[in-house]
Amino acid sequence: MHAADALLRSISVVVIADTYRPDAIYKNLVNGRIMPDRSKIDQSVQAPGGCEVLYSNGMHIAVNQQRAIIGNEYDEPLRECLNDEVHGLAAEFIKVHNDVAYRAVGLNCAIVLPHNDPLHWMTQTFLKAKSLPANVSMVPQFAIKTDKAELSLAFAPVEEPRNGGDLKRFVGVNCNHHHGGPFKTDADILRTVIDWKGTRDTILSGLEKVLDLE
Repeated sequence: MHAADALLRSISVVVIADTYRPDAIYKNLVNGRIMPDRSKIDQSVQAPGGCEVLYSNGMHIAVNQQRAIIGNEYDEPLRECLNDEVHGLAAEFIKVHNDVAYRAVGLNCAIVLPHNDPLHWMTQTFLKAKSLPANVSMVPQFAIKTDKAELSLAFAPVEEPRNGGDLKRFVGVNCNHHHGGPFKTDADILRTVIDWKGTRDTILSGLEKVLDLE
C-alpha cells in the first residue's frame, strides 16, 4: 500500500475563535457577502447559537459560537488535487470576520486506500503482537509533529457502496493538520489557511512515513 494510491473523499477547514456571532455570520452567508456570485444556496438553517448553509455546488459552512467548519466532498486522487476551493472560501470567511480573535485552525481531509481486508491489514501492519485472537483487531492513530503544527492520521475501516449494491472496502484515514494559535495578525492565519498544496504535501509525506512501517 502506498500514499500515492490515496483517494480524496472530503476536505474541511475548522477555524476556532474566542467567540463568533452566528446570527451576524448567517446574514453574511445568505446575502452573498462570503460567497458572492458563485453558487446558489440549496439549504440554510439558523438556530440559537448556530447556523449552517449548503450551496448547490456542494460547499457547506456551519458555525457555532466557537467553531466554523467549511467543507466539501471530493472523488479524485489526493496527489492530483492541486487547487482547493475550501481553503479559498475559508480565507474569504476570515477576511470578512476580521474582528474575531482566532485561536486554532484544523486543516482536514478524509482519504481512503483500497484494500480487501482493512482491519486485518491494520492489525498485522501496526501491532507488534502478531498472534491475536480472531475477535481482536485495532484501529490506530498517529500524531506527527510538523513545523509549528501537528498532523494526526486516524485509521479506520471504510465500506462504500458501488453500482449494483456491492460494497467496496478501503482503509480510511482521517487527516487533521492542527495549527495552534493565537495568531498575531490576520495575515498569519491567512497564510496557514490558504496553503492547501502545503497541507496536501504534509499529509502525503506523513502518510508515507506511517505506511513505511509495513
